[in-house]
Amino acid sequence: MICANCSSENPELSRYCWACGDPFHHNHPSGLRHRSGVFALNPGEPVLTATIVSTVMPHSTAQRSHTYRQVLMATILIPAVAAAFGLLSFSIVSAAVMVPVFYLVYLYDMNVWEDEPVTVMAVTVLLSAALGLGFTYMWREAAFKSVRLPVNLSVGQVQLRELLVLGFFVPVGVVLLSQIAPVLLASRPRFNHMLDGLTFGVISASTFVAAETLVAHHSLISSLPAKVNSVDAGLFVSIVVNAAVIRPLVFGCLVGFVAADYSGIGTGPGRMSPRFLRSNVEACALAIVLSVGVYLFGLLQGIRGALLATTWGMAVLVVSILRLRTRIHDAMLEEAIDSIEHGGALHDHADSRVDCEACDMPLLAGGRFCSACGVSIFATSKERRMKPSQTPRNVNPSSSAAASIGVE
Repeated sequence: MICANCSSENPELSRYCWACGDPFHHNHPSGLRHRSGVFALNPGEPVLTATIVSTVMPHSTAQRSHTYRQVLMATILIPAVAAAFGLLSFSIVSAAVMVPVFYLVYLYDMNVWEDEPVTVMAVTVLLSAALGLGFTYMWREAAFKSVRLPVNLSVGQVQLRELLVLGFFVPVGVVLLSQIAPVLLASRPRFNHMLDGLTFGVISASTFVAAETLVAHHSLISSLPAKVNSVDAGLFVSIVVNAAVIRPLVFGCLVGFVAADYSGIGTGPGRMSPRFLRSNVEACALAIVLSVGVYLFGLLQGIRGALLATTWGMAVLVVSILRLRTRIHDAMLEEAIDSIEHGGALHDHADSRVDCEACDMPLLAGGRFCSACGVSIFATSKERRMKPSQTPRNVNPSSSAAASIGVE
């Protein structure tokens, strides 16, 4: 069976091309977005769906995504429930650190750092935390000390200085400074795949935002008693959800998107490119949209303003997730075609075959996609991909098809 998209030979009964991921069971013209119903990193999901786990955790398989999804819900519920019961200081601190800690567990589980935990931790987590602490202290305690946070705003009073700082200066600073760590890592050949850039971008931004939250609210955290008996539960739950979920995930998606474009398509060190610059402009624009909306709704005060700000943040989060998913999906297919055209070997994959973690069918040696379910081989842990594979089964592509992507 010859693929019409890349001319690679495939075994009979294949549903997807093992080399480029093109589906055989759909009658359609060839093109990058034609697989809109099958996400390249999770065949059980369409591309255009706002699923957080399979988007910001690209190395997780369908089975692991279910576990990660449950743990993520727990990380959201813990600070929210604490806020509802008046444990405000605990809820703010836990809201700040939950997502970064959860993501570090994912990094360890998927072996994303390839046995270099000290390097990745120092560059990504510690550097991002230091930048977040320094940047927030600079604008919150030194340059713009009089600027009020949204929780402290007065009803109906728009201050141009506050709007410029909170709506423009701070979000742009977060996007730009959060890129430093992932760009440093993506410049190394060991972490030169776009999914590496995406992953390090998410952990860098979420760590930066965690440090920002702790510095910006440190006076509130230190002044509150361990338990507040009379509390507006709805108001503080909304504030905690914004700190624990919306800001770290929105900025994680935005910086992950930018860092992935820095890594680019194919192998090789990361590089500055027009696409990278465009993604920076787009990320800064969405960050400004989020921050301006939260500021303006904060002027309403009370539960109404908090709920509107949370709703606005969730809408921006959905847009950020969808934009990142379409970029991942298109890039996975584009990278496969680029490798075939240039005769390059498959990056970061074992020389022999393993079973697909999404459907348990055998992956063809050197293939980029499962011929049964269409999932990209990058939707698995690096440790598993780099291990020697099981004995091949009775399905093999022709030698010419294997040679087309550089596999002997």
